[in-house]
Amino acid sequence: PHPAQAGTPPPLKFKLGQATSTIFLAAAIFSFPTHVDPLFASAAWANFLISALHHGYMIRVARPSSHRESRLFGRSYSWACSDVDESRRRLRVLAVIDRAVVGYICLYTGCAGLGIPRMPVVALVACLLSACLGGNAGVGGVLAIALYLTVPKVAGMGEARRQALFCIAAIAGPICFLYMYRIGAWCAPYRYLWHLSCGCLVSVGGALNSL
Repeated sequence: PHPAQAGTPPPLKFKLGQATSTIFLAAAIFSFPTHVDPLFASAAWANFLISALHHGYMIRVARPSSHRESRLFGRSYSWACSDVDESRRRLRVLAVIDRAVVGYICLYTGCAGLGIPRMPVVALVACLLSACLGGNAGVGGVLAIALYLTVPKVAGMGEARRQALFCIAAIAGPICFLYMYRIGAWCAPYRYLWHLSCGCLVSVGGALNSL
């Protein structure tokens, strides 16, 4: 049963297997050019660390009824699923921060160079409000706006490899995010696909925000 239904929640346990997918975020950081905007680089590190904690402390949940079993070599296989322990306020706050940082790192890239007064602060406040008040749907809206603003910048890069990475990640990431939002749980390998897509976007963002 869910810890909230069982009375006293069990001690927190960090599950490394659930956090390993964030290795794609770390790899993206190490792919940055030599000189990157310090604010963007700091946000990228925060994104990696907070996401690892967020996913590592999620609890195992029963497979959602809408999540079908996969067929592999003629056998049915159900991927392990997890979600935030809603009985713990600190973990709920961590989930909100994770959403806000994901939105911020994308919105920062999209808004850079647009002449918005105090842009970093405005973007951070917008992402925090979206994450607090709108949850996944709110951050999804921020990501959609950020990607829309980033497309012309990527098109002007003239680097086919990064353009391809951005296009694939900008399509696969939102699809994966919407699917996890619909079934109400994070299930492998979709967790890996999500962080791979985020890693690609972060890597492209590092090139766009290079000094």
